[in-house]
Amino acid sequence: MKLSILTTAVVLAAMGLAIPVKAQTTPETPSIQTQPNADQVLQACARDQADALPNPYRDIPANHWALKAVLSMHYCGAYRGSIPPEAARPLLEQLNPQLSNPNTQS
Repeated sequence: MKLSILTTAVVLAAMGLAIPVKAQTTPETPSIQTQPNADQVLQACARDQADALPNPYRDIPANHWALKAVLSMHYCGAYRGSIPPEAARPLLEQLNPQLSNPNTQS
């Protein structure tokens, strides 16, 4: 009994050392993404279509089940179109200062 356990452990250890592990491949994402302007963000948030905006997160693929929720929180915060877009503009600019000044880099 002990010999079979020891043999199994040795075989598994030898296989672990002999067989290289392949790195997980991720789909290529463009390194330069265009930053949406304030009007694009505001209109997407008012229509609940934040998933149409560029994805700033490299670790969330385009087919991920939570992408729309993540992008909605990133771009819109708690705004979901319940007030007119013009009234929400100051709130979104306060949430994301880059929208009011798109020339700033993070």
